[in-house]
Amino acid sequence: MKQGWKYKKLGDVCNSTSNIQWSKEEKSYSYVDLTSVDRESHCITETSSVNKDNAPSRAKQWIKTGDVLFGTTRPMLKRVCLIDESYDNQVCSTGFSVLRPSDSLVPKWVFYQLLSDGFYSYIEPLQTGITYPAVSDKDVRSFVIPVPPIEEQKEICSLLDKLNLVIEKKKEQVAELDKLVQSLFYEMFGDPVTNEKGWANRPFEECLQTVKYTTKIKSNDFLKHGVFPIISQEEEYISGFWNDETDVFRVSSPVVIFGDHTRVLKYVNFDFVLGADGVKILLPISDIDAWYLFHFLKAYKIPSLGYSRHYKLLKDINLLLPPLPLQQAFAKKVKAIEQQKELINQSIKDVQTLFDAKMDYYFGD
Repeated sequence: MKQGWKYKKLGDVCNSTSNIQWSKEEKSYSYVDLTSVDRESHCITETSSVNKDNAPSRAKQWIKTGDVLFGTTRPMLKRVCLIDESYDNQVCSTGFSVLRPSDSLVPKWVFYQLLSDGFYSYIEPLQTGITYPAVSDKDVRSFVIPVPPIEEQKEICSLLDKLNLVIEKKKEQVAELDKLVQSLFYEMFGDPVTNEKGWANRPFEECLQTVKYTTKIKSNDFLKHGVFPIISQEEEYISGFWNDETDVFRVSSPVVIFGDHTRVLKYVNFDFVLGADGVKILLPISDIDAWYLFHFLKAYKIPSLGYSRHYKLLKDINLLLPPLPLQQAFAKKVKAIEQQKELINQSIKDVQTLFDAKMDYYFGD
């Protein structure tokens, strides 16, 4: 226990909120559902408009500036957000626990509490249900949090905000470099769909070498640490680790990974282990550069079929075949940009490590 800090249940320092009472006037409100909250930025990205006549049955809670929302359905997805003035006096789903901090708390202090590892270690064993595991509002409000003096809360939150801002700015730099590569592709090769530059082309599967797949590891079996990285179809570049050398896919030349369900693309030039189902390994023939293939598919923008399989759409594509030296010139520029991205991404990891250490110090046991 840190000197001068008290420890109280969230429910004792967060006020209760009232259920909605619709206005008699013809008035619409922004409705914040679980899917409205982005899991990475913890911001509200999209809402629907509701009124007393068309509101979903779960639209029953008022929200105000300073409220902290926590998604109690599938709680490990960390759907947490802090309500700002944009959503003052609007409506949210009963799928959220709405925490309204009392005068003894800075709202951002509660926000960071609900992102701490300690909170998820507490909440995980309390989940009930299999398909849609959930916890109750009572469970959330029973969590014990540290309550330092208000000025100390402000100082700590300000530090965490600054670290978050540094991470956000660096991610924006990476995004700008990605846009640069995309513009280079269009400048050198044109639109891959319309083939405005009249390149020769060939059916997609004729441009790939046959590969022998190694064992695919189920996601539940992924290790947090290990010898060999696992590449899956999920957004995260490396999804886990594995130690059995017999399951390793050996990379003699770079390949492109395509997520059959997710359409996620990854350029891989090292040995790896295949993760779960849906991973397609695309090994280009000798007159196609792997960086070119990777960015061709990104520029082609394969349409979404939901969680259906998408490789069948690739089979219908004709891959454009600009001269190999031009592809290699493009790849050289891409590698230089990727080196810049690697430096920025490493600095993001360093700042994230510092942020995590601060979170553990202030909100850990």
